[in-house]
Amino acid sequence: MFRRFAAFETKLLFLTKRNWFLGLVVFLFFGLFYYTYHDTDMENLYHEKQYESGSVNYQIDFFPEDLREQPEGEEVYQNLLAELSAVNMQIWHLRENELEEYIEQGRLINANRLRNYELDNIGIHERLIVPIEQIHKDEAFLSYMEEHQLPLMTDEQGSSDYLVDALTTISGLYLFVFIIVFASSIVVYEKTHQTIMHGFPLSAINKILAKFSVYFTSTLLILALGIGVAFLISYLEAGTGSFLYPVTIYFNGEYQAVSTGIYIFYVFAGLTIGIGAVLFLTILLNMLVKNTYATIFIAIALFFVADLLTIFHWTIPWLHVSSFLDVPYVLSGEMALDLGNSQVDIRYAMIVLLAFIFVQWLLISLLHKKPYLNKQRSEKVA
Repeated sequence: MFRRFAAFETKLLFLTKRNWFLGLVVFLFFGLFYYTYHDTDMENLYHEKQYESGSVNYQIDFFPEDLREQPEGEEVYQNLLAELSAVNMQIWHLRENELEEYIEQGRLINANRLRNYELDNIGIHERLIVPIEQIHKDEAFLSYMEEHQLPLMTDEQGSSDYLVDALTTISGLYLFVFIIVFASSIVVYEKTHQTIMHGFPLSAINKILAKFSVYFTSTLLILALGIGVAFLISYLEAGTGSFLYPVTIYFNGEYQAVSTGIYIFYVFAGLTIGIGAVLFLTILLNMLVKNTYATIFIAIALFFVADLLTIFHWTIPWLHVSSFLDVPYVLSGEMALDLGNSQVDIRYAMIVLLAFIFVQWLLISLLHKKPYLNKQRSEKVA
């Protein structure tokens, strides 16, 4: 019975023109976004180091002369000189693709920057101070490159880098709106149109599970096909790139470098749980308001609650459920910084989203049992 109902729901889903349109939008996004991405002047490691050299040079030129008369100030100044020399050497080693020498100079840069932190970065304008998190990211990158002995420069327009940028762009609000609109009539459609399956001998909870399974699988399939389109187009235009090249993530209280392939897997895994959470939210709102457009409006309003909470400095992580849907934002460690909570990483995000799913399932179950419980109370009173 469950399979027959799920099969019927699948047919209804494919018969809805809106769903075909939304699927087409996703495919067009992954396909056409590449050409915007391709035309963008992307910063590679060489450009980053050139900018870094200019920044350090600026710090040296405008370092206060009076601070050089103090021991701490003079040490900071000398560290900046050593840092500038090391960055310029890195640029040279990049041109020559000399990995070991590049790593050696990189670690010297990190050591000087950390020492300047110990000296309170006196004399350095606060806008030019490299964040401590960036220093740890750089160290993780260097360690990964040393361990895997990879080329320093890669083609930034290949499939590997494009998939990272495409998934980063679609994560969060865009994916949330897509799911909400895609499943906005997941429950009310049957009640509105009184389909032939309305009186099907299957419990209400099992019907909900069947609907969820169909929409969850369909959403994942559309996303996977979209990623396939993105890979194919970027591969034909610029090759595969390097799925072994490192991407720095925040995990277990520290910054680590993982391969691009592993990073994409983490993003997809996080999005998978996020899709489930948003679908259950859609089901719950459908049951409460019994209207497609109201479901969409309320859901989008709820999405921005996290931003309002941040304005009022309410940084309790589980109140920011919608932010966890932006998986790259979580993986980068930016969410942990914004909330001031070092525990917030991809594992934490998945636990919160799974807990959110569980709570929503309890509420859905209670809503289904409510008429039955009310009937029992009425019979007892009578």
